Amino acid sequence: MTKQKTLIKNECLKGYDKDFNSNHFFFTQNCFLKDYKIDNFMPGNIINSFCAQYDINQRIIMITLQREQGLISKKSVDEVKEYTRPNGEKIYPLNWACGCGVPDSIASIKKYQGFVNQIKGAAATYRFWYDAYKPGVINELLDKEMKQCEPETAITYALLKYTPHIDVLTFNERLCLQYFKEYIN
Repeated sequence: MTKQKTLIKNECLKGYDKDFNSNHFFFTQNCFLKDYKIDNFMPGNIINSFCAQYDINQRIIMITLQREQGLISKKSVDEVKEYTRPNGEKIYPLNWACGCGVPDSIASIKKYQGFVNQIKGAAATYRFWYDAYKPGVINELLDKEMKQCEPETAITYALLKYTPHIDVLTFNERLCLQYFKEYIN
């Protein structure tokens, strides 16, 4: 059994940061979400609200938005294009912004569809798995070469439960280095 540990600090996931302004982050990245409205709300306000409710750091949601749909790097909503999953299902990235409820092998779970539901679902899911961590727990993976691992930290466990592929740890670390260097060990 392989032990796994992400280099991302726990504080990047757990603990709402009242000093982090999600809307300002979108401006610093020149991301289209900086002035986009969803149901008359700024996306950053939606993120801040659910992160506060679940005591989740907004940074992990930013990393997830980029990892799952590349939304942070999009400069215009015109760059956000519908695509087709291998199972034939059509996905519009804003409706599935965090990849919450989009399992690899089956159709998406419709109750998670929509930006608001994605942010709420991601924050709730991360918090649930973070709190569920216990040392020695085994994580099931969907990788061909590694079927299980033993996460060494709560954030590692939560990240692998959210996206059960071992390479998600490296991808998240790269994104964290790009956007939030202070949250990498």
